[in-house]
Amino acid sequence: MILQFGIRIQADFPSRQLRIDPHTNTTVLYHPRTQVWYNNYMNETDPYDICEQADGNYCSDTVQEGLSMWDHIYYFNVNMPAWGRDGCPKHRSSYAQQ
Repeated sequence: MILQFGIRIQADFPSRQLRIDPHTNTTVLYHPRTQVWYNNYMNETDPYDICEQADGNYCSDTVQEGLSMWDHIYYFNVNMPAWGRDGCPKHRSSYAQQ
Protein backbone atom coordinates (compact mmCIF):
# COMPACT_ATOMS: atom_id res chain seq x y z
CA MET A 1 0.00 0.00 0.00
CA ILE A 2 1.32 3.44 -0.92
CA LEU A 3 0.55 6.17 1.59
CA GLN A 4 0.46 9.77 0.45
CA PHE A 5 -0.17 12.88 2.48
CA GLY A 6 0.24 16.60 2.15
CA ILE A 7 1.97 18.73 4.76
CA ARG A 8 0.76 22.24 5.54
CA ILE A 9 1.88 24.88 7.98
CA GLN A 10 -0.32 27.39 9.79
CA ALA A 11 -1.57 29.94 7.27
CA ASP A 12 0.21 28.86 4.07
CA PHE A 13 -1.59 30.73 1.30
CA PRO A 14 -0.27 29.28 -2.01
CA SER A 15 -0.86 25.64 -1.01
CA ARG A 16 -4.59 26.37 -0.79
CA GLN A 17 -4.93 27.61 -4.35
CA LEU A 18 -6.46 25.19 -6.83
CA ARG A 19 -5.48 25.73 -10.41
CA ILE A 20 -7.88 24.62 -13.12
CA ASP A 21 -6.76 23.52 -16.58
CA PRO A 22 -9.23 25.34 -18.87
CA HIS A 23 -8.91 22.64 -21.55
CA THR A 24 -9.84 19.69 -19.35
CA ASN A 25 -11.66 21.54 -16.53
CA THR A 26 -9.61 19.58 -13.98
CA THR A 27 -7.26 20.68 -11.23
CA VAL A 28 -3.62 20.98 -12.21
CA LEU A 29 -2.20 20.43 -8.72
CA TYR A 30 -2.77 17.17 -6.91
CA HIS A 31 -3.72 17.36 -3.25
CA PRO A 32 -3.37 14.06 -1.40
CA ARG A 33 -6.41 12.96 0.58
CA THR A 34 -4.66 12.99 3.96
CA GLN A 35 -3.18 16.18 5.38
CA VAL A 36 -0.62 16.63 8.14
CA TRP A 37 -1.20 20.09 9.57
CA TYR A 38 1.16 22.04 11.81
CA ASN A 39 -0.53 25.02 13.45
CA ASN A 40 2.87 26.27 14.68
CA TYR A 41 6.44 26.82 13.39
CA MET A 42 7.04 23.13 12.60
CA ASN A 43 9.92 22.73 15.03
CA GLU A 44 11.09 19.19 15.64
CA THR A 45 8.93 18.60 18.73
CA ASP A 46 5.89 20.70 17.69
CA PRO A 47 2.53 18.91 17.67
CA TYR A 48 0.58 18.29 14.47
CA ASP A 49 -2.84 17.01 13.42
CA ILE A 50 -3.48 14.26 10.90
CA CYS A 51 -6.61 15.04 8.91
CA GLU A 52 -8.13 12.18 6.94
CA GLN A 53 -9.65 14.54 4.40
CA ALA A 54 -7.34 17.33 3.31
CA ASP A 55 -10.01 19.52 1.72
CA GLY A 56 -12.64 19.62 4.47
CA ASN A 57 -13.57 22.56 6.68
CA TYR A 58 -11.14 21.59 9.43
CA CYS A 59 -7.41 21.50 10.08
CA SER A 60 -5.69 24.05 7.83
CA ASP A 61 -9.00 25.18 6.33
CA THR A 62 -10.05 26.53 9.73
CA VAL A 63 -7.58 29.37 9.16
CA GLN A 64 -9.32 31.90 6.93
CA GLU A 65 -7.66 35.16 7.94
CA GLY A 66 -4.02 36.11 7.98
CA LEU A 67 -3.02 33.76 5.16
CA SER A 68 0.64 34.32 4.48
CA MET A 69 3.21 33.86 1.76
CA TRP A 70 5.82 33.63 4.56
CA ASP A 71 4.21 30.44 5.82
CA HIS A 72 4.76 29.00 2.34
CA ILE A 73 8.47 29.86 2.46
CA TYR A 74 9.15 28.48 5.97
CA TYR A 75 8.55 24.74 6.36
CA PHE A 76 10.00 22.81 9.30
CA ASN A 77 11.15 26.21 10.58
CA VAL A 78 13.54 26.57 7.64
CA ASN A 79 13.56 29.25 4.97
CA MET A 80 13.36 26.73 2.15
CA PRO A 81 14.39 28.99 -0.79
CA ALA A 82 17.47 30.33 1.05
CA TRP A 83 18.45 26.90 2.39
CA GLY A 84 18.13 25.31 -1.07
CA ARG A 85 19.98 28.17 -2.77
CA ASP A 86 22.88 27.57 -0.36
CA GLY A 87 23.06 23.87 -1.22
CA CYS A 88 20.92 22.47 1.65
CA PRO A 89 23.61 22.59 4.36
CA LYS A 90 23.34 20.07 7.17
CA HIS A 91 23.12 22.75 9.87
CA ARG A 92 19.86 24.64 9.31
CA SER A 93 19.68 26.88 12.39
CA SER A 94 20.70 30.02 10.51
CA TYR A 95 17.67 29.55 8.23
CA ALA A 96 15.12 29.42 11.08
CA GLN A 97 12.47 32.09 11.60
CA GLN A 98 12.56 31.88 15.37
